[in-house]
Formats: sequence, C-alpha cells, structure tokens
Amino acid sequence: MGEIFRFKNLKFKIWPNDHKPSHVHVYRPEAHAKINLETLEVIQSTGFTENDLKIILQQIFIRRFKIQEKWNEIHGKK
Repeated sequence: MGEIFRFKNLKFKIWPNDHKPSHVHVYRPEAHAKINLETLEVIQSTGFTENDLKIILQQIFIRRFKIQEKWNEIHGKK
C-alpha cells in the first residue's frame, strides 16, 4: 500500500506488513514520525519540530476516519 495521502511536502504512509496499534508513518526528507491513530499520540519522531508535529496531527485529525478505514482495509479490524 504505502502512501495514503500527501500534504505539502509530507507523505503519509501505512505499511502492509506493520503491527498494532494502528498508526501512520509521516515522511519528508530527513524526517520521520509515527502517529497512533486511536490516540493521536506521537509514538516516535525524528527531524520534525513541535510546529511540524502540530500540523501533522491536525492533518491526521481531519482525515482520521479515512486513515483508520485504510488501516482496517490493509490489516483487518482485529
């Protein structure tokens, strides 16, 4: 699957061989974050500022139901 959407220079991805909890990876050159879809908690972040993460979380929040739907489509609802 990989990329599910883009926002500016950010790529939001879900990997088919990934694990729970449901989460999305966010990439841009020299930066990566992993965000829990249920809690919107930043699980891991490298190279993003606090302001970057605020924007990322806003974009995920806006699309959270569609993103969770994609996760369930790829990984099942278990």
